Amino acid sequence: MRFRLTVLALVLGTLVPAAAAADRVPASGGACDGWAQLRRVEADGTRVDGDVRGSFHTLIDPRTGRASERWREGPFVLAAGFDGSTAWSRDRSGTTLVHDADHAKRVAVTDAWLERRGWCSPQHVATTPPIERSRGGRRFDVVVATPHGGVP
Repeated sequence: MRFRLTVLALVLGTLVPAAAAADRVPASGGACDGWAQLRRVEADGTRVDGDVRGSFHTLIDPRTGRASERWREGPFVLAAGFDGSTAWSRDRSGTTLVHDADHAKRVAVTDAWLERRGWCSPQHVATTPPIERSRGGRRFDVVVATPHGGVP
């Protein structure tokens, strides 16, 4: 799951305006502008993990947080996703695993919240008060967000 979030963080900044234009949703450059009006976001690309190079395909429904990702690691095709109620993954053997333990369900709720950019409409999230931090001479506030039923 962490790979999916990393990829999305890297590619969505360029995909959202293009996807928004394709669906005729005005994109003014903000992270939330027009996002909920999109029907889907798709990304294809190359993945490098050490010496292993492969491809990936990601599909997200920004309205619900349903998502699937398929990637290739050498000769293996792996996959992971969230169907709206259950997270799942397919391992190197081709076996599909359902992630239905309590913590896995809570992680899936948070992943779906991130996929649909739930922070754009923060009515279903608990947040901590801002904590001031600094790094590299820069100061910033940290807020921990936990969507209803999810994990921080």
